[in-house]
Amino acid sequence: MIADFEQRLAEVLGARLPSPFGGHVVVAPGTGLAAPSVAVGVRRVDPLEDGFGARPERVPGADDPRRVARLRCQVGLVLRGAADRAATIRGIDQVLYTIDAPDFRDGSVLRVTAGDPGFLIDHLVLNGGDIADDTATGTSAVGLVAQGWFWPAGAPGETGVAIGEVRVRGVALPIELAPPNPAIAAGDAALALTLRVRTAGLLRVGATTALPFGQLVVQLFSAGHRPGAGALLGGVAGAAGSRLLTLTDGTAVFDYVPPVSAAVDELVVALDDGSGAAGVELGRFSLRVKAP
Repeated sequence: MIADFEQRLAEVLGARLPSPFGGHVVVAPGTGLAAPSVAVGVRRVDPLEDGFGARPERVPGADDPRRVARLRCQVGLVLRGAADRAATIRGIDQVLYTIDAPDFRDGSVLRVTAGDPGFLIDHLVLNGGDIADDTATGTSAVGLVAQGWFWPAGAPGETGVAIGEVRVRGVALPIELAPPNPAIAAGDAALALTLRVRTAGLLRVGATTALPFGQLVVQLFSAGHRPGAGALLGGVAGAAGSRLLTLTDGTAVFDYVPPVSAAVDELVVALDDGSGAAGVELGRFSLRVKAP
């Protein structure tokens, strides 16, 4: 990973620099060159904090997600072989100006058009430098900081856990209660009510047949989320006085038994959560019971 980054940086920098350092940028240690040269070497690597947690990423040169290391690299560009200190300073100038170009700063110049590079740099900035008084005995260098993603080139992708099934259940709101605003008197006989729901059915993604929609959960509440004054009948008894109703052609029928005195009950309609309890709420209706 790091070696691939060093090699690519040396190639691109060598192509950008003018003479005498142009074409003479090598990966450290890069000793033994007769001409003036620049040696590229990563000196330190630190992990980057990732607020989203470790996760596979889409990277260049790969069709499947890869597990990447998020790193910050401190890079040294060491200038060697210049005729004198003045020539070294001219080389430092050229390196500084080249690295400060926009396509170096955002790392785009290091990207390849084909193949798996093993890295993706998104931030590269200058980080100071040193100029030796005596170029024969001292070291003159420019520092860089590069950060991005790194992974072994050609490593297998992260496939994750295969999704066996996805179920989608759709409802078009609002839902309807019939009769609307029914006249109810305390002590009346049970009142037949009908819920009408426009549904998209319960679908299994990838399958060609629809599944049963599932059940609606209806509950009664009075003020302060206390149990309702009346009662519900029909369907199957659920938790806390609720009833589980099966939809047939988008309708569900049940009964409301009024209390013996005036009251206001709130009828709450929800999807079942898969275990028979109330899940996503679909609507509320006020049932006003008048004194006889």
